[in-house]
Amino acid sequence: MTQKDAIVIHSGFLTTEGVLDPESLGRVDKGLELLAQGVASLIIMNGGPGCIRDADGKVLNHLDPRSNPLQAPVMAAYALSRGVPAEQILTQDYSSDTVGEVLFNLGMNLTPRGLRNIVAVSTAYHGPRILTITARGYNTTSEN
Repeated sequence: MTQKDAIVIHSGFLTTEGVLDPESLGRVDKGLELLAQGVASLIIMNGGPGCIRDADGKVLNHLDPRSNPLQAPVMAAYALSRGVPAEQILTQDYSSDTVGEVLFNLGMNLTPRGLRNIVAVSTAYHGPRILTITARGYNTTSEN
């Protein structure tokens, strides 16, 4: 894989305990794997209030926009616990839907830093949506 400007991890769900659900954990682990492989030296955690899932994987409800924890900081804390230096982690914690994650991330992190060549990390069902949304102006590849 060509050197990228950043690895952008899209949010999934938190559990009722406020931790990453298995799918979200898989997304973050994949992003950390790419970071360790040197695909990019910067990782961006995407996700605001979002939804929570119970132990059976059932989506319970959307979290209040003023709630804690927000997904991106939970994802960042996990990366820090795995040894990723804080200076390699950026967050976008305003939105948890795909369009909002892309738009807020563009405005907050990517465009101001001149980052245009990114790899988006999500799941196989979510990747095509990300590629469609980011197709205008960004060189994006998808990792599941």
